[in-house]
Amino acid sequence: MARNPIESKGWKPEETESSVISEVQSVSAVEKVARRITMGTDVKRIPRSGEVDIDVVPKGSAYGEDVHEYDDVTIVAVKIGRMVRLAEEDLADSPLAIIEQKKLEWASSYARYLDNATLAVTGAVGQGVPFKSVYRSLSVANTETGYDPAVESNIIKESEITYEVLSDALEKREGSFYYDPSKEIAIFATSFKATLRKITDGKGAYIFQPSPTDGGVDRVLGVPITWSQGARTSATATSKPKGNPLAIFCNRDFLMLGVRSGPESVVIDGRDGTSATTDETLLKMRARRGFTIGHEDAFVIIEKTPAA
Repeated sequence: MARNPIESKGWKPEETESSVISEVQSVSAVEKVARRITMGTDVKRIPRSGEVDIDVVPKGSAYGEDVHEYDDVTIVAVKIGRMVRLAEEDLADSPLAIIEQKKLEWASSYARYLDNATLAVTGAVGQGVPFKSVYRSLSVANTETGYDPAVESNIIKESEITYEVLSDALEKREGSFYYDPSKEIAIFATSFKATLRKITDGKGAYIFQPSPTDGGVDRVLGVPITWSQGARTSATATSKPKGNPLAIFCNRDFLMLGVRSGPESVVIDGRDGTSATTDETLLKMRARRGFTIGHEDAFVIIEKTPAA
């Protein structure tokens, strides 16, 4: 029996090697480098990486007991999605190609939106703000971890990005108990590229090391960089942020992305349900994600502010 090539019986997850997944991985720094937390439900509690004291245990003596309180963080999944209406006439010739193109366009917007929401949004969680971003976390005090930006802020604001500014940010990371050189990464707004190409150290050597191969890893002062179009400040989450560009140095284990489902899509034929009156096929696309950070001291942000 002949079948409609775009017929769908439900939500269809994207295959690992699909063009949609490739687009998301290419554009989103968070999807690419964050620690992925599998979520079997919409809410998940995971241990916060904390501290355990160490001491010497003499032969025959009892072990000292650690007194730090057990702590955890909560990840709540939200649904990030969009629906597109496709006219039946437009789908007549090449329905699969048109649907694939719309899915790719959604994937690119989703990737930028996710980075902005998790890294750079300045507002508190609420309308238009799905997660407490890295920037927000480093902007406010946290009684659970003892972090107080009024005492020692992990956001460095500068109008000019120099070798000294970058070196100071790395020095701040290297002095943290949450520094691990094997897990240290940098996430830079793409607008930093031109600036980094011009910066030299005290001996005149360029500090930016572009990858010698396409698709390889660029580095700055030896730290691998992942580029992000979403790493610019905004009051609420958006796929087209226009605020101050950010450079984030961090331990990737403390950048936690909850994965509930997706990216996935469903096609609702234009001959069924409410769309039957308009001859429009509906394409819905979504991903359910959660986000949190493990500890503020695992992050340092350089925010490039406008020149005075």
